[in-house]
Amino acid sequence: MAIDKLILVKHAMPDIDPMAPPRTWRLSNSGRDASKRLGIALVDFQPIAVLTSDESKAIETGEIIAAQLRLQAIIKPGLHEHERGVLPFDSPSVFDEHIRKLFSHPDAVIYGYESADAAHRRFESAMRSAISSQPPGTLIIVAHGTVIVLLVARANDLDPFPIWKSLGLPSYIVVERDSFALHATG
Repeated sequence: MAIDKLILVKHAMPDIDPMAPPRTWRLSNSGRDASKRLGIALVDFQPIAVLTSDESKAIETGEIIAAQLRLQAIIKPGLHEHERGVLPFDSPSVFDEHIRKLFSHPDAVIYGYESADAAHRRFESAMRSAISSQPPGTLIIVAHGTVIVLLVARANDLDPFPIWKSLGLPSYIVVERDSFALHATG
């Protein structure tokens, strides 16, 4: 018997507006094109549903992927990114250092309004709720890099920062649906 999978998708490239909250960013043209290609690439997994966070870039990525698979995207609460609020827009190296500190001090509120531990608890709880709302089969969940990595790294006893650095926009990690045991990345 095949083990049901979760395909955890990090959203595609948004149009970055440093003056707007990141949760409101929409996809760029290249992000929309990449989402279409990813949807086609995920056909062989035969997913039964596409679930997304409630952030614009994840919804749009999920809708495009779902259209390629002849499914509908379903928005699920709690799957949003680590709570950062409206922080100043940083260079990539400064942002990387904030995320490195977030991962290395998981019980402290280092960056934004939520510790890594709190983000992980919220995301895992929302994931389990979303999963339980679906019948058996492979699911796609479109969310965000930091929370995806927190879930996968903790379930597999891995260092989160290298995983986080390796994820593109979009990208995906395949895990077992029940245990979150790692299968593959793409």
